[in-house]
This record gives sequence, structure tokens and C-alpha cells, in this order.
Amino acid sequence: MTQLTIKKATKKQRKLRMALTGPSGSGKTLVSLIFAQVLAGKDGKILVVDSEHASASLYSGPVTVHHQTENKTYNFDFDCIELDEFSPQTYISAIKLAVANKYDVLIIDSLSHAWSGKGGVLEQVDAKTPTGGNSFQTWGRVGTPLQNQLIDTILSAPIHVIMTMRVKTDYVIEERTNKEGKAVKVPKKVGLGIVQRDTTEYEADLVLSLDIENRLTVSKSRCPELDGEAIVKPDGAMAETIKKWLSSGDEPAPPVVTKPSEENILEVATEIADAGDADKFVAEVQEVVAKPTPAQVKRIKQLDDQLEFEGESRNFNTMTSHGAATLIASLEVKAGEREPEDGPEYTESTGASAEQIRIAQSMAKRLGEELEGLDKMSGPVISSLINDLQQRINYKPMTKAEMCATVRDLSKTNASFKATVTGSLKPGQKLESLPTADLSTLYDMAAQHRLKMQETM
Repeated sequence: MTQLTIKKATKKQRKLRMALTGPSGSGKTLVSLIFAQVLAGKDGKILVVDSEHASASLYSGPVTVHHQTENKTYNFDFDCIELDEFSPQTYISAIKLAVANKYDVLIIDSLSHAWSGKGGVLEQVDAKTPTGGNSFQTWGRVGTPLQNQLIDTILSAPIHVIMTMRVKTDYVIEERTNKEGKAVKVPKKVGLGIVQRDTTEYEADLVLSLDIENRLTVSKSRCPELDGEAIVKPDGAMAETIKKWLSSGDEPAPPVVTKPSEENILEVATEIADAGDADKFVAEVQEVVAKPTPAQVKRIKQLDDQLEFEGESRNFNTMTSHGAATLIASLEVKAGEREPEDGPEYTESTGASAEQIRIAQSMAKRLGEELEGLDKMSGPVISSLINDLQQRINYKPMTKAEMCATVRDLSKTNASFKATVTGSLKPGQKLESLPTADLSTLYDMAAQHRLKMQETM
């Protein structure tokens, strides 16, 4: 059991975790660079992880920005990693590379592709789901662990991180006055929910939203000075406020090393073994802290293959021989090669409770699905499954074929929407070949139109 400690709350210096959301063309990349330049300082280093077809590099060098009260020229100096594959594992590698190379600020532009892009979470879940099967268990085994690992890597990085995220868009008609002074009705692009898991914003210190007119609104802030702020075409002033807030407070405590070294354990063991056979006592302790033997590693891999293990790769460098023996015993129980009472207790094999099974079945029923094998799941796995069921109740990913069918149906009856779809395609390009994020935007527009039609019936 974890030892709980009560201590006095004090503000400490910290690194920024900021989400910047907005539709295409709202200025997310430019605002990120302006903020990053302030945070990094004169001699700081900035790295951009670019999933937007090298769009960030267009701002490299001197750039003049027309702010509300003045024109200002920025000289953006940064390095970039241009992605053409968007798996969470790729993003994690990029984050670790930024930390290893001592960058001061990391801009992830954008995090949406890790969710819905090529190789993203949604695509990996689809690929791991058997044809004709449901994806609920796949989310528990693949989707949620990938997403959690990505978010944990962002949160633990000892540098400032700015994450841009696309939002699903719709068009509304609003009335404006043209140059001749006449009232005209024009379409306006507006943002809806983020193209990412809807809980992602919870982890950020600041969530800033940009609209198509470059108006920035603070929708969430742990910095009291910025709560509720709204600025058109923001400059670096807001970033200066953020930097001051981040640097105020006590120095952060150094990381606590909870795992003692093998040498320390053996030293303490020798000192306290003043009764009985000290050599035997030290030998027993050494067996506990020793690394897994080649035979143990081979056996674990063999059992993983047999049980079709699809989780994260085993890290044998951090595993002890004692831990390997416990894991082998647990895997052999799952494989039916050993009775439960014959091996050490392994907490992850604890079965799901009846209440957890009831909740999961009830939530699946709401989605018109049936789940099998719940009684064979572990407690932690079914807890993760329940979280994903709730997530999919709120948002159920569509296949490309389903999205294309919805877009085509509306195109047949709505000339304006058909023109929008045609404008999204290159000459001769088929709807199915659009990137998932772009097709998703068209689908959202069609779905919103259909919803409005249903409300007026």
C-alpha cells in the first residue's frame, strides 16, 4: 500500500502544458511560435513536431504579424521534426528526443493526428479489431494504453509543451455589412469539439481557443491572471504573463528515486543480518534484486506468444528475477498450465467484480453491443474497458465507408454542401482518398446539417 503523507501546500515553479485549439486557418501554429519564443527566451531552443505537411517551416525566419494596435516582426528560429506517420509511439519518440537534446519548448502541431491520422489511435484500434467483431475489448488492450502512454509522456517531460488540436467544424450563416453598406448573409466557419479524446484538455494548465478571425479565448486557466481573457490576434504579452506565473514559487523538488540500487540493498542486508546465516540472507536478497535469467525471458516471451499478448513491450531491464518468476507463474495460470494455488499471487490476475461486469454490460447494451468473456477479465482491464465504453457512448468513431456514404447522401440534395465537397477534392480525386481528418470534417458538417433538419421536422 502507498504511504500517504500530509504536507503544507506551496506553489512551485513548473513547466507549461498548454492546449491551443481551433479550426483550420485560425492561426494555431503562428500563435504557438509567438508563445514559444517568449517561453524559450533569447538563447532557448524550440522544437516543432509538425504533422501538418511542413506548414510550420513556412514561418521560419522574419515574419511580420498585423496585431490589433501595431505591426510586429518576429524572427522565428526553431528546429522541426516533420512526420508522415502519426502513431502515438512516433509522437512519444519525438518527445523523448526533444528532452534528450535539451530543448526548452516543444510544440506538437498537431496532436489531433495522433488520434485520427494515419497510424493514430483510431486506426490502430480498427486494425486490431477482428472483422465483424466489436472493438470494446480492443480499446481496453490497445486504444486506451496507447493514449495514456502518450499523455503521460507529455505530462512527465521536463520542458514546456504546447499542443495544438484541430476542432470539428461547421458553418453558420451570419449577417454582415459589406463595403457598400448593405446587409448580406455570409457563411462563417465555427469550431465544435476537439479532434482528440475529449478528456485530453483536462490535463492542460491552459486551454486557449482560436476562431477563424484569430480571436483567442481562454477557456481554461490555472493562471488566475488569464481567467476569462479574450484577445484578437494575440502577441507575446499573454505569454509573458504565463512565463511569470510559471517561474513564481519555490524551486521544484528533485525527482524522488523510489527504487534503491542493488548495491544499497545488499549493503543494508549485510548490515542487518547480524543473526543467523548472514551469507544465506544476502544470497536471498540478491536473488530478489537480480535481473531475469535468459531462461526466464525466453519463457515469458513464449507465454506471451501463446496468450497473444498485445500490450506494450515487456521491459526486462527494469524487471527483477523475482518479478519474472511471479509473472511466469501468473501467465502459466492464464494458459491453464498451473493451478492458481501453485504459484505466487499476481495482482493483475484478480478477476473483475460482479458490479463491474454489470456496469460494462449495461453500457454496452446502450450502444447495441454484446460483450463476451467479461468474467475472464482482470479488474484493471475491465475498469479501463468501462472508461472506454463511456467514451464511445459520447463519441463512436465512424469508418471511412460510413463517413463517405453520409457525405454523398447530403451532396445529392444540398447544392451548397456539394460545392464544399468538390472544393475539398483535387481534380480526379475520390472522396475515399481524402485524409481521415479532412473526411471527418466533411462528415461532421453533414451530420450537423442532418441534425438541424431533424430538429425542424
